[in-house]
Order: sequence, then C-alpha cells, then structure tokens
Amino acid sequence: MGFAAASGRFIVRVDADDSLAPNYLARMEPMLGKDFGFYYTNYSIINASSETLAEVRLPEFDVAEIMTRGDFLATGTLYRAALLHSLGGYATQTRNSGLENYELILRLIDLGVKGVHLAESLFQYRRHSTNISASRKKRIIEYGRALFERNGLGVFCTNQYHPYKLDLSKDLS
Repeated sequence: MGFAAASGRFIVRVDADDSLAPNYLARMEPMLGKDFGFYYTNYSIINASSETLAEVRLPEFDVAEIMTRGDFLATGTLYRAALLHSLGGYATQTRNSGLENYELILRLIDLGVKGVHLAESLFQYRRHSTNISASRKKRIIEYGRALFERNGLGVFCTNQYHPYKLDLSKDLS
C-alpha cells in the first residue's frame, strides 16, 4: 500500500479505475486548515464508458450514520498523513476484505477523530462488473460482521449511503 511511502501532509487514495475532479485539491484546500482527521465529498457513479449513472450526496459527518453505512469509499477521502502514519495505515490482518477503508474510518472514530464533508461532487467512482465490491459481496458481508463483532460495535448493517447498495438480506445468499 502506498500510504507508507507518501511524504506529503495529506493523503488521498484513488483506485486505478476511479478519478478525482480536476479541481479536487483546490476545492478541498480551504477546509484543510480546520482540525479534522479526514475529509470527504459527494461523488458521481460512472460506468465503464465514463457516463454518469448517478450523483451521490453524502450526509454531514455523523458517527451514528457512519456506523450504519456499512462502508466508506476510499477514493476521494483525504486524510492527514501524520494521522495515517501513526495508525500504520490500513489494518493488515485481512487483505482485500473490501472494507479496508471502512475499518480505517472506524478506527479513527474510535480515537475521537472527526471527519468533515464538503457538499460538492469531486470524484468519480467507476461501477462495473469486475469491481471487487460487486464480485465478492458474500465475503465482504462476512468480514463486516466479524469486524463489528471483534470490536464490540453491535450488528454490521448498511444504509442508503452504502456505495453499492449492499443489501444484507439479499446479498449473503
């Protein structure tokens, strides 16, 4: 993972098939002086041809909402580098769980770190048939349940802001 090699004050992860808006950094810059650990924006869901399928408007930072979201997209989430380095980045006990970024966000929240939302669409999340999230739903759900149980967080669940509308009642079969 590139977090360890990053040397700037801030880190943003972008998956190879996703993209940031050209003005992403310019729009985020005014918020960076504020005392938050992570920053996130609204986003567009695009297809393999880069056509917009949907615009997703996320809520303001709310711990209770995030606990019921079931995931938190990595692309477009900007972190204070020192904070990520102090935590060692993503947990490494389970690779490619599909919930690495969500687990990181939960660890930050547990430490009292707050995030802030910029209500602009500043990245594109590409949805296609080969997404890890689309192809491994059962494993993601099982890992989510284990994550919540291991950390005493109650029952793993999803809400309307889940990035790919994972439905625990349907997607585990």
